[in-house]
Amino acid sequence: MRMGGPRPCARPAALAYESIPMLTRLSAAMGMTLAIAAPAVAAVPPPAAVVADELPAVPETLVDATRPYLQSRRAAFLGWNPADRSMLIKTRFGATEQLHVVQTPYGDRRQVSFEDEPIMFAALSPDGATTVVQKDVGGGEFYQLYTLKDGRLSRITDGESRNWFGAWVRTAS
Repeated sequence: MRMGGPRPCARPAALAYESIPMLTRLSAAMGMTLAIAAPAVAAVPPPAAVVADELPAVPETLVDATRPYLQSRRAAFLGWNPADRSMLIKTRFGATEQLHVVQTPYGDRRQVSFEDEPIMFAALSPDGATTVVQKDVGGGEFYQLYTLKDGRLSRITDGESRNWFGAWVRTAS
């Protein structure tokens, strides 16, 4: 006679299968189904500068679905023109950020710079007569300062040193 607990018994195979948790069985079944039935999906390769080890492929359908959300525009407020109370902003137009003027509340913007390179910053003089623009060439961060008049820039710095816009100095009369 055996003492100290229930007697061991052999379980039939059907009962052994039932002892596997339901979630585990479902996961295994879904994995096998997906492996067998998964259609070939066109994948977008990662950029050359990105190392993507052991990451799943990004389906082209996902790239197409998210594209509208990645092409956004923003407007940055740069200042008020004290002469006519218009607003100077920069916003992306095409592939670069350019300067625009908004004359009235809820008014349309009017583009005032037309450069191949983005405008980094701009400021209006205290009397509103002069606009100074800061930009570089080719993303080199070799910033130069320019005045903007009639859509054309004229460099006012030496072109040899890196320049950053500071602030306007009001002179006493």
